[in-house]
Amino acid sequence: MKNQIDIVAKIENLVLPMYYDHPDKWLSVVKRAAADVMPVFESGRTAGSMKKTIYP
Repeated sequence: MKNQIDIVAKIENLVLPMYYDHPDKWLSVVKRAAADVMPVFESGRTAGSMKKTIYP
């Protein structure tokens, strides 16, 4: 429950104000986050991993 409250507080106090008051900064954060996770969710890597799991 505490983690949920922490997430809501971060959204209310950090994310939403940045989104509304500083849209350029918000867009920069979103693009950086997308670039950080892209290698993990890249479809070629995922397909290769699944192939190794299904056909050992």
